[in-house]
Amino acid sequence: MYAISAQVNDVGVVKVPLLPAPSFELDTETIYNALSEQSNIEMVCICSPGNPTGSTVRKEDVNKILSHPTWNGVVILEETYIDYSSKTTSLAEWVTEWQNSVIVQTLSKSFSIASIRLRAAFTTTPVTHLLRNLSITYNIPSPTVIFTKYALTSGLVIMADNVVKTAEERYRHEISRRGSWMPWVSAYYHCHGRRGGKLSSSVELDAERSA
Repeated sequence: MYAISAQVNDVGVVKVPLLPAPSFELDTETIYNALSEQSNIEMVCICSPGNPTGSTVRKEDVNKILSHPTWNGVVILEETYIDYSSKTTSLAEWVTEWQNSVIVQTLSKSFSIASIRLRAAFTTTPVTHLLRNLSITYNIPSPTVIFTKYALTSGLVIMADNVVKTAEERYRHEISRRGSWMPWVSAYYHCHGRRGGKLSSSVELDAERSA
């Protein structure tokens, strides 16, 4: 969506593919070199965990980009699926250390209230002022505010339950190599070099039906 929004607003996009499977990690060296060579780059957008790879960005990779000695842009870390990852993987607390970092989260996934169309950005005061200048005054409807207050209080229990159920559903779909409940399954690959990353929730099957 960041690339689409950039194109709509006639903003150039420099794409850096992830490293090959099964890690699907950031190609930090290529990003770092691009920031060194192209001074007109003003923003770096990173998704963690990725979709559909499920791979969480390594903190040392983000740190290297933020520590670039000559680049002075903003790093946006998209944490839409962070609730399905380890509790220690969010970098929201880094905004107090890095003045050019923005951590974006949403209530649309684990909270299951995508219809309220609300996202949260954790960042510094200067960046907050910039975002306010770009936003429409009073642009959050009252129903959205009501749902948000509930989600972040009583709704936290529901969110935690949603995360557990999602994890259980994922493992339910992990089929044993014997294919006990699907005898025509000859083999399966749980995202190790096939489609998705090592931590992806998708499952790919190679199946053969007997005559």
